[in-house]
Amino acid sequence: VVIEPRYDMAGPFSEGYAVVSKDHWWNTSLIDKAGRAALNLDVHPDVFGMNYSGFSEGLVFGFVKDKPLAVYMDKDGKIAISFRKTDKHGAIVQCTPFSEGLAAVRYSRNWGYIDRTGKMVIAPEYVHVTPFRQGFACVSIADKKNGVERWRNFIIDEKGTKIKQIPWTTYGGFSEGLVP
Repeated sequence: VVIEPRYDMAGPFSEGYAVVSKDHWWNTSLIDKAGRAALNLDVHPDVFGMNYSGFSEGLVFGFVKDKPLAVYMDKDGKIAISFRKTDKHGAIVQCTPFSEGLAAVRYSRNWGYIDRTGKMVIAPEYVHVTPFRQGFACVSIADKKNGVERWRNFIIDEKGTKIKQIPWTTYGGFSEGLVP
């Protein structure tokens, strides 16, 4: 055993660190592969509720305590991307790790994608998204007809252009040119 079990939750190691928590899921911190607390959190100790997926493309998602800010923090503990928990799209509920320079951001019910500057580059109109892989992502749009919600599923490119409608909802990204 390299790291003794002492956390309530722990994510996988990614880019040298793992997100862990004690007592509550939002009380997160970072550890290195030896189980030591990551020193870089001293730079910005108010970041909490980090995504358990951990670092991706050098950034990890979290929230700032006592402020209406959602952030991506770099490995030096500095805020790289910061945006209000609410904006013209609504309340930020969730963000995903970056993949191919884009991260999915969920506002209220719908998902869109931001770039590494925090700019919304694909509007939040989707009820389901996958990460970008090999230049493509799978998304779902909800349509309501006669009180029944149905999802239409698409493959989109990095500009948000719908490339092809597909007859199923996928929960994985492209791999070796194929989508599950």
